[in-house]
Amino acid sequence: MLRQKFSSCRRVPKELAICLDGDDLLHEVLNSVSLSKQELYDLQVGKALFIMADSLNQRQDGLPSITPFDGVDVPVPFKIGLAIQGSLILRLYVALVYMREGIMNDLINKTSCAGNPCAGRAMKLLNSDYVRHIGNSLSHGSFSTSIAGISFRDEDVVVFATPGFMNWLCALLNLIHVRVLSAATAIVYKFG
Repeated sequence: MLRQKFSSCRRVPKELAICLDGDDLLHEVLNSVSLSKQELYDLQVGKALFIMADSLNQRQDGLPSITPFDGVDVPVPFKIGLAIQGSLILRLYVALVYMREGIMNDLINKTSCAGNPCAGRAMKLLNSDYVRHIGNSLSHGSFSTSIAGISFRDEDVVVFATPGFMNWLCALLNLIHVRVLSAATAIVYKFG
């Protein structure tokens, strides 16, 4: 059952990545919704938090350039693991809990309900069982890290995700955020 959820989740992003490669989602949002300056501000704050979380995973010579333990005598593998997993957890939290429950979800949902295919794919990804379990687990703090990835516990379901999969998911979520934020800015300031 869990393998089917994962396979279903992996199929959606391939289709979504194709439409996110262009400006399809941006145009769909531009032509489907309206929003206030406060809602735009909320989107900007979410994007800023995502960028800050992503900055934890900056690399220099293959190693994280910033870690939570710089200046402290902690083994390098532990520093690397914390920087990578911490960045992933924070980015996923911002994207799947903070942004998912607010204006981002509303805009994508309204755009999807208007029959727009790219927004529909984005909504399908956000609503997939696998991604939903990860978001629920993050919102309740029921996850644990290991050397191979992160285990997310959502009631009686346990979902395991590797850093590679989570980074890939974060990249797609980031593209969705960028397109929606660009459209929202154009809507509020009438650039579009």
